This record gives sequence, C-alpha cells and structure tokens, in this order.
Amino acid sequence: MMVLDREMATELVFQAMDAVNELRDPANQLPKSLDVELFGQDGMLDSLAMTTLALSIERNIENRFGIEVDLLGNLVTAIDGTAPGTPAAIVDFILDSVRP
Repeated sequence: MMVLDREMATELVFQAMDAVNELRDPANQLPKSLDVELFGQDGMLDSLAMTTLALSIERNIENRFGIEVDLLGNLVTAIDGTAPGTPAAIVDFILDSVRP
C-alpha cells in the first residue's frame, strides 16, 4: 500500500501546479519550487487559480489514497497573510491533515 509521505505530497502539489500552468500564459508559469509565494500578499495566483490548485490537490489525494482533505477551506488563513502561501506550507498542511 502506498503511503502519503512528504515526497508523495510534494509530487501531488507539483502535479497540481502543472495543471494550473496549463491554464496560464507561458510568461507567468509557476516555478516548481517549494518556497514560491503562491497566494497571500505577494502571491502569484489569483483566487480562481488558487481554487483550481487546491481542488486539483484534493482530488489527486482522494483518487490516489482515498483520503479527503479540505485544503481549499483551510487556505483562507494563508490568503489573509496569517500563514505562508507556499507549496512547502501546503505539503505540511496535507501531512498534518492525514496523520492520525
């Protein structure tokens, strides 16, 4: 059985970023970096792109692991600047959400 560890969670976040990049102008692609600001005050994503990213990650986790994660509902704190809006922070949130 496959385990959702940090490496797998990072891969799922990067896959979702690829999906968002397919919808973006080539000059505005999201770099595959764990420390890029995706949302928040200096973020690269607007609310629609952020929603697309979050839903893509949620769907990938559910399809692959059968685990429901409410990522979108919890990104609001990142948008208002009280939490980091980076892929690394998303990976941490995912791992915290699936741990017993």
